[in-house]
Amino acid sequence: RFFEWRNEAMIETLRSTRREIPEVDLSLFVIMLEEAQRLARGQDVEGFAGIVDFIVPNTYHVVAGRDASWVGDGVLALEASGAGSIWSGVQGYEIPPGEMRKAVRSAIKSGAEGVIIFRYGTMTKKHWAQVQRGFSPAIPTYALLGLFLLVFVSSGCLYWYHRARSRRERSIEKRRKKGRRRR
Repeated sequence: RFFEWRNEAMIETLRSTRREIPEVDLSLFVIMLEEAQRLARGQDVEGFAGIVDFIVPNTYHVVAGRDASWVGDGVLALEASGAGSIWSGVQGYEIPPGEMRKAVRSAIKSGAEGVIIFRYGTMTKKHWAQVQRGFSPAIPTYALLGLFLLVFVSSGCLYWYHRARSRRERSIEKRRKKGRRRR
């Protein structure tokens, strides 16, 4: 009964805030547990989803000892629990830059509208570069190979085209000179 009371108190607090300050974007930070455990701890995602602008799952995968794909799993779990807009919570401290890219990419691929990075102050230029790469779709190796072949073949064709054109122009010029000499 305590958790039911607490959920109702949280929902009423959110509703009151929404009424009093409608221009504020409300968000809710959810600890990522199994759905039954979230409900047992008073995290009624479906109940909160209709009130807040977005929900933020705590998917700090390095601290949790999980793979970066867990970030996307958190997005999918909240969607299944009735959340609408989700901005994934990504760990930004004590994390290698490459893990930032993996976490952001996992969140975006799973349908997150964005990411919330904590702690902003611990991020380096390398971390930010990896975050940016995480928002960019990965280019498959075969696509890069195809692009390389296209450029290689195209440049070869252009080379041969220009070479043949130059030969033809020189040949035409030689014929003109021969024609002038005969006159």
